[in-house]
Amino acid sequence: MVSMAARQDSRSEDAPTADPLGTRGTVTANARYTLWSVEVPIPGNPRLMQGSAIGGSMSTDLYGRRLGFDLGYRVLSTNAVNADGRALSEDSSYTAIELQSDFNYVLFNSTPVFLSAGIGANARINVMNLDEPFARSLGSWTTIAAGPNVRARFFLGPNFYVTGSAFVGFVKVAGLWTAAGINASTVPPQAFYEKGGLEGLFVINGAASLAWRPFEWFALSAGFGYRKSSFQVVTEADASGNTRELGAANENDLQPFAGVEFLY
Repeated sequence: MVSMAARQDSRSEDAPTADPLGTRGTVTANARYTLWSVEVPIPGNPRLMQGSAIGGSMSTDLYGRRLGFDLGYRVLSTNAVNADGRALSEDSSYTAIELQSDFNYVLFNSTPVFLSAGIGANARINVMNLDEPFARSLGSWTTIAAGPNVRARFFLGPNFYVTGSAFVGFVKVAGLWTAAGINASTVPPQAFYEKGGLEGLFVINGAASLAWRPFEWFALSAGFGYRKSSFQVVTEADASGNTRELGAANENDLQPFAGVEFLY
């Protein structure tokens, strides 16, 4: 039977690794409780929306001798929405789907620290369904931002490790919104459809977690994530190419989470 030390030695011949057990990649699945708030002044949307939601996320990372790749997916959806200080009906809902991808270069890789940095992108699609007696609308806004990313892992012996990541997106790749609905408070009710762009996009996205690794291939982890974004909402350009600002927008998510990690 080959000892664990022998397996470690055989792996270290191929590439250096900070992991005492020679891990090269991780697949993670988490349950997340998200405290969120959204202020996006598009037609039909309440000015300020906030609430809490239980959602999930999955991510994977794969690292070689010098290069690495990370990909994460997160979704939240809730019918418990507070808007401008009042609770909306359960027929209203808010949904957000987020994707984070990073390509990193390994800067430091020796026990007990692993550190990499590179470029990444954060994409998020938001949908607000408003179904109230005097207003029915469906609004969506999408942002994609690129920027630098850093990822670190600190090993606290063979059974515990801390993982942290941070991303700052200030290069706009895409930003757009659409809104459609019916204002039933007017006589007769008026339908509307509008669209436009999102400018001045800035995104901060980060996470930190502590993992307990009872087996070489499996770990339990818990931590928190935080995402904040800001941008300006503008209308579609008119015939003269001019746009009109509708106001500043902000998104904030605080996400305690717990889950499992499969290591290979």
